[in-house]
Amino acid sequence: MKIALASVCPDARQQRLLDIVWPSWEAFSKRHAIPVRVIEDDLRPDAYYWAKYLPLTLPEFRGFDAVLCLDNDVVISPQAPSPAEGWDGARVRCVDERSQFPHSPSRFTDYYARHGLTLPAGVPERVLNSGVLLYTREHAAWLEEIYQGWRGWRERFQRELGPNIDPYILAGDQPHVSHALLGSGRFEELDARFNRLWWSWWEDGGRRREMPLLLYAKTAQLLASVLPRGLVRPLARRGRGLWDEALLDNHFVHVAGSKSPLSLFDLGRP
Repeated sequence: MKIALASVCPDARQQRLLDIVWPSWEAFSKRHAIPVRVIEDDLRPDAYYWAKYLPLTLPEFRGFDAVLCLDNDVVISPQAPSPAEGWDGARVRCVDERSQFPHSPSRFTDYYARHGLTLPAGVPERVLNSGVLLYTREHAAWLEEIYQGWRGWRERFQRELGPNIDPYILAGDQPHVSHALLGSGRFEELDARFNRLWWSWWEDGGRRREMPLLLYAKTAQLLASVLPRGLVRPLARRGRGLWDEALLDNHFVHVAGSKSPLSLFDLGRP
């Protein structure tokens, strides 16, 4: 099976993120002979998050059977194996977030409820994170059906809740794709180390607090915008050490939410 690593990067913000993580992607690509294809076209102007399900429809992906689609805030460990090892392509591979947080059924039930969704009877409460997703051409056609259904859902949801609804809720793909994968049984669980959420790793079961790190990262990011990088690098060196720890513990680290920790990864480079 021929696989490509796919990234959707249609604007300057996404390009800045990709520039930071790119060396780790390039090294992974060479090590596993998985070519990287970056999509710079705005494939879905009204639904950016849903563009990650389109690569296999594009001419530059004609020779590939499957894609490993990554969000542009994912850093790959130098030792990372391929998430496609042992995969027969029958099911979509992704990570279940239950393994990264204390399990509380209400947490996941509330997540779907905010999007007007209810898990089918008999399906355990869980959220499948779509930031690292491995799927084939067959899945791509099915994911397009989910997108078309989501468009109808968005119209109904807007009509029912009015103009004050959170725009992120209206745009997000993950709850809908997770819901569909769970309901259909079309997913195959990846080891959590293939999509380790940065904040989950940092909190480490409650032994670390998020706010000090967030302030540290944002301070380094702000200083780098007004000072030469060489002056900021010593400040960020400790942060890069934390990144080295995270990448030793995990294969892919996903900076979902605030992107400021990526500045520590970038500024603290040797």
